[in-house]
Amino acid sequence: MGHLTKSDDDGLEAFDIIADEITKRYPNYSLEREVIKKRIYDFSNEYLASSPFLNSETIPYNRRKIGEWVFNSIVLQDSILKDVVLYFIFFGEMLRPVVKTFVKKELGLAAKVGSARVSRAVYHAAPDSNMVTIFMDNANLGELNLSWHTENKPGIRIPKADLDKLGLKDGDTISLVLNKR
Repeated sequence: MGHLTKSDDDGLEAFDIIADEITKRYPNYSLEREVIKKRIYDFSNEYLASSPFLNSETIPYNRRKIGEWVFNSIVLQDSILKDVVLYFIFFGEMLRPVVKTFVKKELGLAAKVGSARVSRAVYHAAPDSNMVTIFMDNANLGELNLSWHTENKPGIRIPKADLDKLGLKDGDTISLVLNKR
């Protein structure tokens, strides 16, 4: 669709037809400035520690230019989080569960290198997930196996060796993408 916005009148007309067809099939799909702006704001505040876009105030008013702006302004590297953000921005739905939380150092016998623990009671968004991808300041830090505990405690518990490997410390705010292997 981005190529069509850079073409002649026929290309622009084709863009409008394709966008309208997508909207018929997916009613939440949008290329409207205010919708996109609100979705960026909502997603950033709810799930991320920082905005995934350079400057959401510069979103164009012309819907034909919004898709191009989104792809040129996103600061996330190719990752599952980028896919989740883009899907949410355009379709208003989550592709995979995302959680913003804080890091707790895992102590004692429960500490298992390569694994993180979270409370199933707190993170009920994806209780069947067994893998977590960790992001901080829009950077992909890595993946850990995921196990669940029954205590109703917030945060993600990570062993010291993994904290060091990922460059994290106790209390850091991070974003998690929960998924299955």
